[in-house]
Amino acid sequence: MSFSSTRSALAFLTVIPVAARDGSPGERLGRAVFPAVGLLLGLVAWVALWAGSLLGGPLFGAVAALATLALLTGGLHLDCFADCADGLLATGSRERRPEIMRDPRLGAFGVIALVLLLLADAALLQQMSVRLALPALIVAGAVSRLAMVAVLVALPYIRPEGLGRGATGETAETLRSAPC
Repeated sequence: MSFSSTRSALAFLTVIPVAARDGSPGERLGRAVFPAVGLLLGLVAWVALWAGSLLGGPLFGAVAALATLALLTGGLHLDCFADCADGLLATGSRERRPEIMRDPRLGAFGVIALVLLLLADAALLQQMSVRLALPALIVAGAVSRLAMVAVLVALPYIRPEGLGRGATGETAETLRSAPC
């Protein structure tokens, strides 16, 4: 695991400013480091959950953890989830679905899916003790980023300008600017 791979993975998966000397996130996307970045995100989310729970109770802690993750990741996973809901649940031809997913505007299905996802996440997190939430958030962060690597490597992508280029070794900067 090189410093360049770690920097590239952090630049791609978070909004943390970790640019190279020339200002770019790095030459190669550090896919092997994705789970470690997820572990770090899970740990930071747990700290927000713990602090929020002390300040305002379990529900406030859960919301603080989810807000922290959304802020640190730039909402990338939430945006892609909403795009998928819009595209997969929309009426129309199969060929039109990728076009709907690329549309930067959020549709009703995307909004509904996001609200329900965040409500479910908050409900589950607030039910956990702070002690149980620590391994849950860390494992969820690492496993979810490992799943991203598996999808990038194992599944074909339907358009060359999408995030699937990560499997071909494109730069993190190019990937981060690509629409979901």
